[in-house]
Amino acid sequence: MAARTFGEWLDEQEDHWPGAWRDKLLAGTYHIDKLPELPVPTTEQAADLVAAWFRDLHEGDLQTALGRCARFLENDGKDEVLRRAAVDLDDVRRSDGEPVVSRAEAGRVLTLVQTMIPRDESPTRPVYAVIATPVGPRILLDVDLFGDDSRTRQFLNRAAIDRLRLKHPDAAADVEEGMRKLAEAKNGATD
Repeated sequence: MAARTFGEWLDEQEDHWPGAWRDKLLAGTYHIDKLPELPVPTTEQAADLVAAWFRDLHEGDLQTALGRCARFLENDGKDEVLRRAAVDLDDVRRSDGEPVVSRAEAGRVLTLVQTMIPRDESPTRPVYAVIATPVGPRILLDVDLFGDDSRTRQFLNRAAIDRLRLKHPDAAADVEEGMRKLAEAKNGATD
C-alpha cells in the first residue's frame, strides 16, 4: 500500500471531524505561555523524542506525533504548526530510508536536534527545538528550522529566530548558538 500524502489524509479526516478539526488534532500538544524554568532536556532525551516523532509519522499517526509537541499560546498559527507537521509527515513517509538523528546540542533553555531524512537525491535536514515541560520533553514546532546551507533556508531560519526573539530572547540566543555549533560540526565532518 502506497503512503498517503497529508492532503489525502486530511481529506479523509474532514469527513470524520466536522467543525474544529484543527483544535481536535492539536489538542494533544502541550500549550505554553512562556518557557518553563526546568532543566533543559539532555541530548539523549531530545534525540529519543525526535526518533519517536519520526516513528509516529512513519506509521501515519499524526495525532500521537503531535502529542510529543508543544506550542506557544500566543501563537495562533495553528495552520503553521500543522504545516510543519505535514511537511515532516510527507518527507518521512516518502523517504528512501530511515530518518537519522545526526547530532544534538543542549543550550541553557532548549536542546536542538539535527536530523536527516533521506529523500531522492536531496535529503531534508530538519532541526528540532526540544524544550522541557512539566509533562516531559516536547518538540517546539513553532520554531521551524532546517540545517540546509542555502541562502533561502538561512533567511527562513533567521526569520524563525527573530520571531522567537520577540517573546523568548533566551530561547532565540540558544537557537542561534546551537545552530552555529551544528553548522561547525557539519563543516568539520566534511573537511
